[in-house]
Amino acid sequence: MAGYYQQKIRQLFTYINASEAGSCFEPASFLPKEFLLPVVPAQIRFLNSFLYLYFHMPSRYPYDPVDPILVETWLKGWAIARGTMAPVPDQGGFRIDVGWPDQQVRYVFPELSYGWQALQQTITQPYIFLKACATPEQIRPMLLPPWEICPPGFMMTRILGDSQASVHLPPSYYLETTRGAHPTAKVYTSFGDLAAMGSIVIVGQYAIFDRIATEQAHQRKGLGSAVMATLSDIARQEGATTGLLVATSQGKALYTHLNWQLYAPYTTIVIPAVER
Repeated sequence: MAGYYQQKIRQLFTYINASEAGSCFEPASFLPKEFLLPVVPAQIRFLNSFLYLYFHMPSRYPYDPVDPILVETWLKGWAIARGTMAPVPDQGGFRIDVGWPDQQVRYVFPELSYGWQALQQTITQPYIFLKACATPEQIRPMLLPPWEICPPGFMMTRILGDSQASVHLPPSYYLETTRGAHPTAKVYTSFGDLAAMGSIVIVGQYAIFDRIATEQAHQRKGLGSAVMATLSDIARQEGATTGLLVATSQGKALYTHLNWQLYAPYTTIVIPAVER
């Protein structure tokens, strides 16, 4: 029975492509009545994208399936760290009502899905971000205008282990930490200028690492590694066993050097704001 429906969907795919090309193709009797109505370009693009997902994504996905619970855990920690609303299930993924001027809402999906694709059709304003554990190459064939792909991200994990990490800083720097619900580690120069920082939020057995950054004038001095080591020690003391973060391309190099493992790609699309 499954093969029968796959055949019908493939026939529908042929009909949609013929309609998009302006063909005089006559739909056969196998088509449902709703598909005998005129098909507008937006519907064609949507159905083509949906069918592309159906036929191509399972065989092309180069990573192991992403655990939705892990994605939700990351989002819970991110929301606490950034002071936003907590994530809620929506469209097969998760939604966070961020409420910032440059980011109103973010949707995050463990995989490309019908819900992710449907939101491209219904969202028309900027500052609403769609994120998915997929590569830009997987997303590009399904991207609808005016959406654009943002620089790639990388979800990474690391087993924290039991041993305390050694922290080494150049002589002209010192480190301060804060504890509590949102621990932080900050590196300052001898003049009191902030040089590097980072924070964590503990969610169950996971430590969500957030806002790990080193000022450009102080990079390549081991400050980022010192921040990560300090936060990892705090996370272990708080009972966490696994670190979890989303890195930029630049950050990924540092975390890979620190024995973090790539868990999944993490790609964002958004409608660009019109400059006035």
